[in-house]
Amino acid sequence: MKRYNYFSLQTLTTFFILSFSAFSVWACELKNTHLVPHKNGTVLDKQKNLTWMRCTLGQEWIADHCEGLSTRFPWWDLKKNVSTFNEEGGFNEKTDWRLPTKKELETLIEPTCFDPAINKTLFPLTAPSGYWASDVFNHSAPKYAWLVFFLHGQAYFSDKSVDWFVRLVRDEK
Repeated sequence: MKRYNYFSLQTLTTFFILSFSAFSVWACELKNTHLVPHKNGTVLDKQKNLTWMRCTLGQEWIADHCEGLSTRFPWWDLKKNVSTFNEEGGFNEKTDWRLPTKKELETLIEPTCFDPAINKTLFPLTAPSGYWASDVFNHSAPKYAWLVFFLHGQAYFSDKSVDWFVRLVRDEK
């Protein structure tokens, strides 16, 4: 009897997860109307006056989509990696790209979307995973920094030595 109950619970749990995932794809209502895509691989945030790269760092914008593999980085290496990225030409002739703050990254979350919780048209191939923010979690715990997890759009803190994805932003002038 226990085996049957376990199997039923497992089956129901699997069904619930699959149903939720399928429902969230159909029910994803895009709310971030302040984000304007450009054909050059960027998105302008009209409210915050920020320009976002549409592709995750490591991918390349080709014509109208992202190609290639996203690269994961530990937080400790990001300052050097972003600096090198800018020194080597940056993106779209702009060399002032930076790591976003937690608050800035959270503006990309589409609250009714799941897997990923972001507009997939504006930000194609976004991994349903963690993306680093520039903020340290807590100054009394300097080993940790914030990230936004785009599977479901929640913010967490992580050990800075863990590799997570990066989406760069720049202040529009």
